[in-house]
Amino acid sequence: DIEPAGGGQRTKVRLIGVDAAEVDAYWFDAAKRYATSRADEKPVTIRLEPTRTRDKYGRLLAYVYLSDKETLNLALVRDGQAYADRRFKHTMGSQFEQAENAARKKGIGLWKDVRDEQMPAWRQRWLVERAGAAGSR
Repeated sequence: DIEPAGGGQRTKVRLIGVDAAEVDAYWFDAAKRYATSRADEKPVTIRLEPTRTRDKYGRLLAYVYLSDKETLNLALVRDGQAYADRRFKHTMGSQFEQAENAARKKGIGLWKDVRDEQMPAWRQRWLVERAGAAGSR
């Protein structure tokens, strides 16, 4: 949740391009600690995509900027705390995919020892589809 600098109603935010673990899922506690340490009770800047601003649950879809150049969204993926969510296209999509690939190759964060069955269902399907596409070439 975010609260406007001058006070006012809190708003639920969904980080664009990020799929972080849900409660009781693999890596949830570590990802929550990481996000809290980076952004909780700190001033941030919210930026929206021009095409879609809310998800189906009414949450604000946003990039959360920790500084002029660093987003919490990309930092989570870069530091192996979350997956690059490939289900929805967005402006920074290729950066997120590159950051995830680098984190995975380095084996940092969740990539240290995650098993396929611990990954979100959408990612498991994506891996199977990708393997099938590579095999048909």
